[in-house]
Amino acid sequence: MFLKGALEMNIPFVSICPVRQMSFRVVSRFALGWVLLGGAGLAVGCGGPSKYFVTGAGSAASADANIEVERLEGGNKMVRLDIQNLPPPERVAEDASVYVVWFTAEDQAPLKAGTLSFDSDERTGRLQATSAFDEFVVLVTAEESTGAGSPSSHVVIRQSVE
Repeated sequence: MFLKGALEMNIPFVSICPVRQMSFRVVSRFALGWVLLGGAGLAVGCGGPSKYFVTGAGSAASADANIEVERLEGGNKMVRLDIQNLPPPERVAEDASVYVVWFTAEDQAPLKAGTLSFDSDERTGRLQATSAFDEFVVLVTAEESTGAGSPSSHVVIRQSVE
């Protein structure tokens, strides 16, 4: 109650050092500014998803990929992959019929994230998947079938994620 009344009345604040006197209002505004500045810094540090813009490789050099990675509760990461100007898989590798997305982490076997949803008319591909890896590489490969057990050498997109 006293502090609230002092702030409203602009009663001088006397510090231990008699040379310096500041009102409670000035002190509180100064402190509030630092709190807000610190909060803004935390908000920037905890910002939204990480975004990666990737150009295709090999026979899919014209492809452009947007990869968005968002940290979820529990530490997993949601990965959203959107590719434009992607040629049909059979143009990348003669025996290929699908694109498969893989997550690879150091000292780990590649993990199949899923089959890319490919629209041959629009030449676009999309996938949304979850990764338990903290740091990993996103690979998109042209494969014979969705049953591929490991990535082929026909890599069209490669991006490290941290």
